[in-house]
Amino acid sequence: MNEETNTAAPEAAAEPAPTKRPKKPSKSNRRTLSFVVLFIVYVAAMLTGYQYAINSEANMWYLYQVARDTGWILDKVGEEAVVEPNQLAGSRRAELETWRNGGDAPPEGAVTDDTSPLTAYETWLYKAYSIVNGGGSLQEKGPLVRFTLTLGLRMEQQLLRDRRAEVQRDQTLEADEKKKQRAALDEELARLEEEDENLPSGDEGRARRNGKAFSFTLVPDCGAIPSMSIFIAAVIAFPARWWKRIAGVLAGVPLLYAVNLGRISSLGYLGAVEGKDLKWFDFAHHYVWQGIFIIFVVALWMAWIEFVVRRERS
Repeated sequence: MNEETNTAAPEAAAEPAPTKRPKKPSKSNRRTLSFVVLFIVYVAAMLTGYQYAINSEANMWYLYQVARDTGWILDKVGEEAVVEPNQLAGSRRAELETWRNGGDAPPEGAVTDDTSPLTAYETWLYKAYSIVNGGGSLQEKGPLVRFTLTLGLRMEQQLLRDRRAEVQRDQTLEADEKKKQRAALDEELARLEEEDENLPSGDEGRARRNGKAFSFTLVPDCGAIPSMSIFIAAVIAFPARWWKRIAGVLAGVPLLYAVNLGRISSLGYLGAVEGKDLKWFDFAHHYVWQGIFIIFVVALWMAWIEFVVRRERS
């Protein structure tokens, strides 16, 4: 009888487990990383550059433009807004011009024939150069804005007295007309003096007597350069066509400038309304408007991406 032999088939050799290759970063991830790195570099470069330029005449000019435009807005909502109200004597013009030309002091015997007071801009430049040449910094300095929301009785009386003096000096007026205008001014002045005497004591009477006014200084932080730098860096670093980036900067920066003017003007108005305490002014200045401005920067950047960059891709 034949014996059957069962021979087991040899087991197949185990295949080595496939080694996992590290995944390469996707194109999207690389673009995101590139954007983040470039954004940080651009912001750091612009903010560092501004710190070096803070004492330059270019920055002096920019701060004055912010103050002037803010004053223009406040002038529309109140009695008046004046930039650098205490203008300096024209005798300091030679010293200012020497500083602007890079000198340390005016030449010996330098005298200017122009005796007119320095303009508001020249007054601010003189103050700024005095600080810088004295070894100081404009970090916490800027042009002064004096905003008068409502005139007080004292100011109204002074204006009437000034007007009466002008009428008295006016040689073009006939004697009868001059007498008539003086009488009308005297009558109005007497009415204001009587009102002043009958004012109640306390805050109400003090507010009517002194009016509502607020003076503030436009320091470099008020110019919103750091916020604008963040917006510009975000636009330039974003992967888009260069003409789209340039268009975003050219459209976005003026909008941010306008929002900043609204911010400063509203704070000036609030300061005049609130008077001495300034509790709500400080809260709006340090918290409310800081948050609003950051939100606006982000929203403007996202709107640029949505309506300018992605429109081309779609």
